[in-house]
Amino acid sequence: MRVTANEGTGQVDSRAVRCDFETWRFVMDKKNIDNISPEERAMETREIEIDGMTCDNCVRIIERALRTVDGVKEVRVDRAARLATVTYDSRKTDMPTLHDTLLSHGYHAKPFAELTR
Repeated sequence: MRVTANEGTGQVDSRAVRCDFETWRFVMDKKNIDNISPEERAMETREIEIDGMTCDNCVRIIERALRTVDGVKEVRVDRAARLATVTYDSRKTDMPTLHDTLLSHGYHAKPFAELTR
């Protein structure tokens, strides 16, 4: 496999497949699992479908609530799509905890899809 990287543009060309440099580096790291720390292996990214989001204040409440959960690294909420994308350390928290957190703030949630990182 021949890979050409242009760090000036951040583009990587491997055969006919094109991707940005960070994506390529992530794929290469995944191929060599020894390079991945236990912390990175424990990280999961999930999308959660949320009912009851009606305004930007709802978005702020949901983001703040999920960020308070121990182990949550990143939260992105899309009100139009009614989705929250949450990246968390699976050694410290889990989907039922995230669901209960949302429920305690008045929002009903269900896992939408598991995303690969």
